[in-house]
Formats: sequence, structure tokens, C-alpha cells
Amino acid sequence: MKKQLLIIGFGWLGQNYALANKLNFERIIGIKRSTNLRYQFDAKTNVLALDLVYDDLPTTISEVMMSSSHIVIALPPSSTKIPDGYLILLEKLKNTIAPMGLQTIFISSIGAGSLKGSERTLLLKQAECLFSEDSSFKVLRFGGLIGVDRHPVTSLARSNTAINGADLVNLISVEDCCGTIDFLFNRFDILPNLLTAVAPYHPTKFEYYKNSSKAYKVPSPHFYFDSEELTRYEFVNKVEDFEYMWINTKLQRPNN
Repeated sequence: MKKQLLIIGFGWLGQNYALANKLNFERIIGIKRSTNLRYQFDAKTNVLALDLVYDDLPTTISEVMMSSSHIVIALPPSSTKIPDGYLILLEKLKNTIAPMGLQTIFISSIGAGSLKGSERTLLLKQAECLFSEDSSFKVLRFGGLIGVDRHPVTSLARSNTAINGADLVNLISVEDCCGTIDFLFNRFDILPNLLTAVAPYHPTKFEYYKNSSKAYKVPSPHFYFDSEELTRYEFVNKVEDFEYMWINTKLQRPNN
């Protein structure tokens, strides 16, 4: 069978993973709401413009799935608006993929298990349960995503809201996002159904974002300090406990 990668949710993460795997797959299909892309791709990468949240799963999806060998689902709900029918969509995807027996990874972007009970966090935990209960799917929890063109400090610099400088960072670089997805695909049958991927480097937000603001040439965020208000996380099955070797351990700016 030819190796074809299907990425459902071809946003920042999906496009970066496609770029990193140009040589590993004979064909890459990305699905997103429009054909607007952050990066340029060669002819082996095709984009289907479909709004899966608001449309029924079209026949095209099933046909593309059947010709695929690996699937990545990267469809986190927006931080500003949670679409109606989000869990229904994920359940449809699961029920369509499951009989095909394809290696499928669901990317859960919930700050790698933040215990804050926001609506978005609770929804993603439900999504995690939906996929992790079936051994033919894997769930990968990421920390906050950073890359050359993406870093929390750029949005923090534009905000007037102060952040707790005593809190600890909980991030992962784009190199390790791609690396852990590869790691999971390569050991799909022996790894747990749910893994956490967060770089093993947790300085205070004050220390880290002060340095990051210099690297990205943006103003430093506003800080307050409260050691009694630290964010708590649930680190389940950390990838390094299964011998994953970190690429960007210190969360430095890639290519800098």
C-alpha cells in the first residue's frame, strides 16, 4: 500500500507536519476550510477546502481515508468560539475511520492537561475520551505550540492583561511536535492510547518571556507575581518516559 498522509485540520500544526514529512509520504492530503496556506507546498501535497464542522461528512472524505495509510486529526475548537456539533463531528470521524483500521492520531491541544475547568478544556477532555477508548486511535496532548512564526510572547506583548510571572511555562517546539507524532506512528502498537508531549523545561513565565521578548523583538508582557495561584497540570504518560529524545529541550527560537 502506498503511504499517504491525511491531515484533517490543515492549520499551523498540520502544515508544519506536512512540510517535515515531504520525503516520508508519497502523497499528503490536507483538509481545511479554505485553500489559503501559510507555507508553499510541492505538487505531492493537495488541499481540500471543506468545512467539516458545518457540513455533513462528504463522500470525498471516505474516499480519501480509504486511500490513506496514516491520519492526523488536528481540529481543536477555537479559543474564542466553540462550534456547535464539535463532538458530533469527531464521533462521525471516529466511526468512519475505525472500520478501516488506519493509524490515527488525535491532537488534543489543552495545555497538556491543564486542570482549569474552562468549557474548552472540558470539551477537549471529552474528545480525548472518545478516541482513547478505542485502541485503533491515539491521543497526543501538546503543551503550548512555538515555532519561528508562532510564539505566545507575541500575543502577550499586545495584551494589556498581566500574567503570573511566578507560573511555569508549559510549551513544545514545532520540531518536537513533528517528532512526537512520528514517534507515536512508529510505535503505534506498543504505546499507550494517551500521551503527553511537553518539553522538559519549565522556567518561570517571567524568566522565559523576558528572554523571548528580546528574541522576537517585541515588548515584554505585563507581569504580576502570585505563588499561590500556579497552574496545575495532569501529565499522563509523558513521551520521554517511553524513550522519546527531545530535539529542542530549552525551547529556544527555532533557527535562531
